Amino acid sequence: MLGLSVAHELPQLSVVGCDISPAALMLFSENAAALGLLGRVSAVRGSFLDWLGREAAGRIEYIISNPPYVRPDVYATLAPEIIRYEPRTALLSPTPDGLGAYRSIADALRLMHAVRLVGLEIGYDQAEVVHLMRESRPDLIWRVHNDYSGHPRIVIGEADG
Repeated sequence: MLGLSVAHELPQLSVVGCDISPAALMLFSENAAALGLLGRVSAVRGSFLDWLGREAAGRIEYIISNPPYVRPDVYATLAPEIIRYEPRTALLSPTPDGLGAYRSIADALRLMHAVRLVGLEIGYDQAEVVHLMRESRPDLIWRVHNDYSGHPRIVIGEADG
């Protein structure tokens, strides 16, 4: 999970890793133990949107997410090794346009006034996610970053200063 990398690099942070997969959470916990991070990280089953309450929303400063964004009509065209090793639920968007998870994140961001940084992986054809995020949190500076092939792949929103 991305959260372990963040916790490893930034020892001043506490990290909550969320996933709907029990197997992914088990691996998260095993890796956290191996990295010596058990005192600063915790694992929660479910989407962070499920875990998020109004009290927690006011304390969260960073969100790093690789939400499910593959459109159902594209799923069968993914590379065989991706389909073989990645759980379908980790890949498949909850909506036909591939943007359902991002809409949910944008809605949650409206409650999260302490957020200073948001990092989201997107599909190569989903750069419009930046507009959803900008509408939700116009106070953050939003940018789209390309992968090594020149395709949009990451949306970053960060506080100025």
